[in-house]
Amino acid sequence: MSDYSKLKQLAKAADRQMPSPWSVHRDGMGSEFPPHPDQNFGVEDARGWAVAWHGVDRNRGIWLEEVAEFMAAANPTAVRALIVENEALRKK
Repeated sequence: MSDYSKLKQLAKAADRQMPSPWSVHRDGMGSEFPPHPDQNFGVEDARGWAVAWHGVDRNRGIWLEEVAEFMAAANPTAVRALIVENEALRKK
């Protein structure tokens, strides 16, 4: 991929609706509780709004923590930074 214009537009639009950074929501139980074997994960934006979530109870969110962590890390700000870095490297 050498033309990032569409990806840039999507990242900008997504960040406008769901501001970065994004974080993983772990069932709302808080860090003082041990992980529950049936917990689910969601991804929230900087305002605490759901970026990716399904359902409201256990076993209805993102099933795997690794998937939620990846989605949170691949937020619009991170994607735009990768594009800028890639474009700079291509100019060298």
